[in-house]
Amino acid sequence: MCCFEGVVFDLDGTLIDSVWAHSISWVKAFEANGFSARINEVEPLIGLGGRRIVEYLLGEKGLTLFPVLASYKNRVYLGLVENVNLFPGVKQTLLDLREKGIKTALATSTVSEVLPKVLGRFQLEQFFNSIVSGDKIIRGKPDPEIFLKAFEMIQVDPRYGAIVGDTKYDIIPATNIGATSILVSHGRRTHLAIEPDYLIGELDDLLEVFEDPLS
Repeated sequence: MCCFEGVVFDLDGTLIDSVWAHSISWVKAFEANGFSARINEVEPLIGLGGRRIVEYLLGEKGLTLFPVLASYKNRVYLGLVENVNLFPGVKQTLLDLREKGIKTALATSTVSEVLPKVLGRFQLEQFFNSIVSGDKIIRGKPDPEIFLKAFEMIQVDPRYGAIVGDTKYDIIPATNIGATSILVSHGRRTHLAIEPDYLIGELDDLLEVFEDPLS
């Protein structure tokens, strides 16, 4: 068995196929408040905290309206949650990790106002030893604060842990804190300036990483 003691998972685009829903929700929030943004501009930013997304696309003028934009976006997203799907192999992988005695945490930019409904739809809460939402930290991804807090809550040194995500916003902080970075592609083509330690196709490939004698 490998030396991993804990794994921290991203949520959107990693465990659930929700990037499209977040993207649409931001676009509608921008439009409702007199701004414009295209889906293909928003989608690559999903994974960042909402404030960073707004600042990147709208600048300072957008940030002054951030509470209004975020509230509208969250209402739209909650209306789309029923159409969001769980990626293959998620629950079985989380069960397998538990059986192996590996602690699990969730670190997501999704805020606590929204997160219970999302996790409840898939009954995912039971699979995690701790959960950190985006509004429980000061600095959003790619700052490693949310991952450091998640590792702290499960009492695992990041050097003996892994971070599993779907974007550079997960891989960069993993590298910065000495955790093993694992990118799940779900069949998408990936072109990252920073390479993960491991690239897997689906979540049920994760156990093979943990059985790798080099890990």
